[in-house]
Amino acid sequence: MELLEGKNSILNSNAPDYIKIYKKNYDLTVFFSEKSIKKGKDKNNEFKGLWVKQDYFIVDGKFPTTHRKLPVIKHITKMISPIQCAINTILNKNNSLKMKILYFSSKEQDNSQQMSNFTMELNGTIDAAVNGGVFKYQEAFLTPEYLQENPDNIELVTILRTGLREQLHLLDKALNLHDGLVTQDFRALHSKMKDQFRQMKTILGPILAKKKKDEPIN
Repeated sequence: MELLEGKNSILNSNAPDYIKIYKKNYDLTVFFSEKSIKKGKDKNNEFKGLWVKQDYFIVDGKFPTTHRKLPVIKHITKMISPIQCAINTILNKNNSLKMKILYFSSKEQDNSQQMSNFTMELNGTIDAAVNGGVFKYQEAFLTPEYLQENPDNIELVTILRTGLREQLHLLDKALNLHDGLVTQDFRALHSKMKDQFRQMKTILGPILAKKKKDEPIN
């Protein structure tokens, strides 16, 4: 889906909002939908059996158009496995954090809305992780039992582990950057995020550093 990936590269960048809106709604040739499908029966960790069905529809032409409708010339369906869903979630969040770090590191910022978005994204990422999130990924996929049941997923386990390590590094860097930019109004929230992040590192750090004998070394 190269067309969709090209558009996403703009939407995930630090381009001005008006450019993102233009790109998002112009020259549309691919339409996308996805639906979560629960196949597992583990009530304690829904991520173990959470599949995603993705449908891509490619039309003969581009939207906006003067035509009332355009014919679909290709339909592609993809099933995304639970561990791949976890990887996609982590890597997408990492890319978003990288963009925020680059944006706020490159120049002096006076955009309070952008700073507020940065604060909310950091808080949402750390809060979700501490209250479930990545810990559920660890319980579902980063265990010897998972590799025994899914030996063909060794490479995916390594990608997930590497992505989680990178997320810890990015959050650490983002929090340090945020510390020098945050206003007094958000100082208490910043302190809370730092405390939660220390908790996150304490729990996840040893798990992510540990190498399983049947897992390739990075």
